[in-house]
Amino acid sequence: MGRGRTIGGAVGFGATWLKPGVSSLTSSYESVEKFAFEIGEMDGVVRPRLNVVREYLECVGKTEIRANFMGIRFTKLLMNATFSGMSASLGCTFGDVLENAKAMTCLAFVADECIKAAHARGVRLVEMQGEDLEFFELNSAADIPAKMPLYRKIWGPHVKLKASMLQDLEKGRDCEINYINGVVRQQGRACGVATPFNDKIVELVTEAQNRRGVNDFSYLSRFDGLLEKYAKDVALAF
Repeated sequence: MGRGRTIGGAVGFGATWLKPGVSSLTSSYESVEKFAFEIGEMDGVVRPRLNVVREYLECVGKTEIRANFMGIRFTKLLMNATFSGMSASLGCTFGDVLENAKAMTCLAFVADECIKAAHARGVRLVEMQGEDLEFFELNSAADIPAKMPLYRKIWGPHVKLKASMLQDLEKGRDCEINYINGVVRQQGRACGVATPFNDKIVELVTEAQNRRGVNDFSYLSRFDGLLEKYAKDVALAF
């Protein structure tokens, strides 16, 4: 298509495919009304065509034009790598992850790795879902409990959501793990940022994909070695 015919965007709500022509909204409708789409140009220039696209998209829900498109991309990557990554690796909904302290400890490290990889690339995350996701960066594991209220605020409306990667695995298809958590791993390696929790998600999802199966929540134990190394006390603290 070429850059001249391409704009980018991020979607702020989730849905589950049921059958041809029928999907179920798995985020709250309020999320669609407030945060449906964020769009922008790859070079950051706000051109008139963005307003045309916004008019069409607002037939669905709130659409914002953003100048910092790379910031949008990394912010959306964090949103997908965290809950979608854990959902696909454990065969569960976002709500199942949100209600499990051990899973959320792992997820907090997934987010931190994404933010640090973005910073190493010279990119800062932008506000999404009405919140500054830079807040999820960790100075140490001791910061994790203080992050939980914001995770609940942002992802609480999406508890019924099941990762599209998991839906692919359930259908025996390949999923986009290498373009979500795999990108965090790739960017981390290129910039010297360690990404062990994203690496583990890639490992678990790839295993499920290769056997044409789906993991279950017991696979959370595969993170135990990382938690022992990075968050031995925090994992039991909340």
